[in-house]
Amino acid sequence: VAGYYHSRIATAEGKACIRTGGGLISYDVSEPTVMRRLGTLSTGYATADVAVAGSHAIVADGFNGLQVLDVSQPANPRRLGGFKTTGYARRVEVLGKHAYLAAGDLMTFDLSQPANPRRTSSIDADAKDIVIAGKALCVVGYGSDLQVFDISNPAVPRRVGRHEVRYPDKWVAASS
Repeated sequence: VAGYYHSRIATAEGKACIRTGGGLISYDVSEPTVMRRLGTLSTGYATADVAVAGSHAIVADGFNGLQVLDVSQPANPRRLGGFKTTGYARRVEVLGKHAYLAAGDLMTFDLSQPANPRRTSSIDADAKDIVIAGKALCVVGYGSDLQVFDISNPAVPRRVGRHEVRYPDKWVAASS
């Protein structure tokens, strides 16, 4: 996936997955002084974000929506399944067996069967960026809102707060 800029990275269990403009590159980072590039996978679209959960990379893949990749063999990552969205999938966060996707709507997916991610909720949240902070999911929209959702029941986020942010920056960050 040469030629694309790298800007999002996710790590787990000594592996790093870097999203590129059109796919994913995996690295062995278990020994930082001798990092090795292991493999690549083209997703065929504009990969926007990646999160790693165990042996799976969960990808926000632009108009391709949510993609679930098997990275258990990092030299040969492969696509397991996905869910096509109508909005542009821009950010993804994972908590346990659930993925949260900012694609205009805030979408929640059950990843219990990675080859067949099941959408459990879709909320009109104007979602551009998301981040998990404990049992809260913070959402920044394309408009001017910061929204907070309670994810105590991870399958069905519940909006608990909203604050208008005049001229919001592009992204949101939180600490638990």
